[in-house]
Amino acid sequence: VGTWFIDEFTNIQRKEQRTMWYSIIQEREIGFYGRISPKIKIVLAGNAPEHSADAQEISSSLANRVNFIEVSPPTVDEWGKWMHKTYGDKWDTRTLAYLHLFPQDLFKMPDREEVLHNYPTPRSWTLTATMMYEELVVDKEKLDSEWVRERIVGYLGGEVGGKFYSFLKVKVFTLSLIHI
Repeated sequence: VGTWFIDEFTNIQRKEQRTMWYSIIQEREIGFYGRISPKIKIVLAGNAPEHSADAQEISSSLANRVNFIEVSPPTVDEWGKWMHKTYGDKWDTRTLAYLHLFPQDLFKMPDREEVLHNYPTPRSWTLTATMMYEELVVDKEKLDSEWVRERIVGYLGGEVGGKFYSFLKVKVFTLSLIHI
């Protein structure tokens, strides 16, 4: 009993490698290794070509052998809950505060397939939030360093990274109203 999880399935570039999946998926056989137990569930995961520069469509005959389930990117709240569950308090929650203000910045695909800069995704926000915790938990003054700014921009890209860094620099305080 178990699961065989094959990630990045749509990133297989060579056609001869793709043909072996016909027998694995339909006949549940791996060449001279033999049959895959019926107690093993085979799960394939991959990106659509519009979401990954490396992804390719699969042939219609191979597609006809699988069940497709489309998974949407997480919402800001779903990402925040996952971060809390995965990292506890070992991530900088200002990332979540920012994303509540600018939810459109959680995921922005680049305009071109080939780039020399990063862009915001739930993965790059996770890297940013955990890096900030590691870098800034010991030395809060480090936020003013060019190193931290460059790392944020390196994970999120110039536009969103710069905007997020500016957000971090704003000192937020609350006012209490006193009734006289």
